[in-house]
Parts: sequence; structure tokens; C-alpha cells
Amino acid sequence: VATPAAEMPAALVAARAAFALGDSGRMREWLDRAGQGGADARAASLMLEAEMLLEASRFSEAVEVLKRLRESSRENAAALRLELRAQQGCGNQDEVDRIVRRLKKHGVVAEVPATVVPVDARVESVSR
Repeated sequence: VATPAAEMPAALVAARAAFALGDSGRMREWLDRAGQGGADARAASLMLEAEMLLEASRFSEAVEVLKRLRESSRENAAALRLELRAQQGCGNQDEVDRIVRRLKKHGVVAEVPATVVPVDARVESVSR
């Protein structure tokens, strides 16, 4: 009998397929199942959920999912990039600026699009 951790990759693929088919009930079932394999599985499930919410332009819901992820696991650059997209979609410039600073700390500044450079930096470059 497979353990929940062993089933996690298949459950994530099934959740993605259910999302693509527009079956939110099955998507939720598969995400819940994928998340039962421990802390890493839970983090993977939340990351996928946030990614799918972003694809559906459900930015505020993605922010909430990423908040749960942040509370339950250590910070990572991939989650920050997702949160950056979610906060941009919500129009939360203060949060965008905060996340850009965190991405700089992680050394992934090169991956931050120029359109999300913190307001202070844009003002500084214009005033030169």
C-alpha cells in the first residue's frame, strides 16, 4: 500500500489536471490528498494551489494560500516569486516592494521584472 508521501506527485498531477478541466471539487480533493504526506508535501500542495489561483487571476485568494505557506514552512525564493505576482495582481505596491527586498536578500534580483522595481528606486532613477 502506498504511503501518502509516495502518492504526493501523482496527486499533484491529478490536481493540475482537475484544474485544467475546471473541476474545482476534484482539484481540492487532490490538493488535500497531496498535502497529507508531511510538511514538504503540504508546502508543495500550497505552492501548486497558489500557482493555479494566479493562473485564474484569483490574486487575493493566492495571497491567502501563500500566507498559509509562509506560516507553515521556511521562506523560499519560489514562494516569494509567486507572492510577488499575487501582490502585483492585487495592486499592493507596499507588499510588492517588501517582496522585492526579500528577493534581493535571496540573491534572485536578476529574476525580478523591471516593472516591479520598488517605487523608491524608480523615483531615485528619475530624479537623477
